[in-house]
Amino acid sequence: MKFAYLIFTHKNPDQFIRLLRRIDNDDALFYVHIDKKVDITPFKKVEEFIDPKKIVWLKRISIIWAGFNMIRAALTGMREIMKSSEKISHVSLLSGQDYPIKPVKEFQNFLINNYGKDYIETHLLPRPGWQHGGKDRYLYHHIIFPKFRLAWPFFSYVNVKMEFKDPNVYNFFRKILPFVPLAKKFPRKFIKGGTPYEGSQWWTLSMNSVKNIVNSIDTDPTYYNYYKYTHISDEMFFQTVVRNCNINTEDNIVNNNLRYIDWSDETTGHPVTLTDVDFDALVNSDRFFARKFEPNSSIMDLLDNKILNR
Repeated sequence: MKFAYLIFTHKNPDQFIRLLRRIDNDDALFYVHIDKKVDITPFKKVEEFIDPKKIVWLKRISIIWAGFNMIRAALTGMREIMKSSEKISHVSLLSGQDYPIKPVKEFQNFLINNYGKDYIETHLLPRPGWQHGGKDRYLYHHIIFPKFRLAWPFFSYVNVKMEFKDPNVYNFFRKILPFVPLAKKFPRKFIKGGTPYEGSQWWTLSMNSVKNIVNSIDTDPTYYNYYKYTHISDEMFFQTVVRNCNINTEDNIVNNNLRYIDWSDETTGHPVTLTDVDFDALVNSDRFFARKFEPNSSIMDLLDNKILNR
């Protein structure tokens, strides 16, 4: 039984190489997407340490944060994994800033013992505690550009966002909005008969579910086409498809992505960078991977010495 690791990265080639070397074993296969905007040459040095036959370099596209190309890249990886002649148990989506916090063999044994199960965070939308429950992410049309994002209808979206902003932020719009005819508060409807979900971008899915996702999208592209024009689609698309399209039986979809991620800093909208002070929490965690780490961080050395070599 093999285990496929679908890895996205766009920086820090040495850290990427370290990740692959740490999780490489006889049963690991790697499918790698390197952002088209960067030079791939230093990343390919990983082939000096890992059999090149175990690495598939995916067709490269330019990734924009919160944009739909993240979904396109993931689906490209899924399709390539489906071509493998190997019997694959699960596919794990990782970033180049992830790192294992338990021996990879323990992770693989866990998946064998839970063959057929999907590990993916899924939370119903709208989500309590979020601005408008997060409905502005998917009930407007969003077009993501490298330097900015266009939401449509523009003034209706701005009007909704202003409800949660400091009065000084949108002074100009506050002056003109009373004179602008606005569209509906939420102009789009969600897919008829469907229920929106959100969750962490990172997941581990059974191979059967990967096949079902691809086949479902190929048969009916409704969800694919809808999520092209959403904001942060990588935290909604697969979560929604898995829960709505008969991808797996309900009892085999586990609301746990098996990753340790610290979201305690609510000011940035990004996970906390893990350091030595997080070591005890990582050691005591029941998760198998953690993120995110910076290059040459001593916390990775501690994990290697204290956990991964046990």
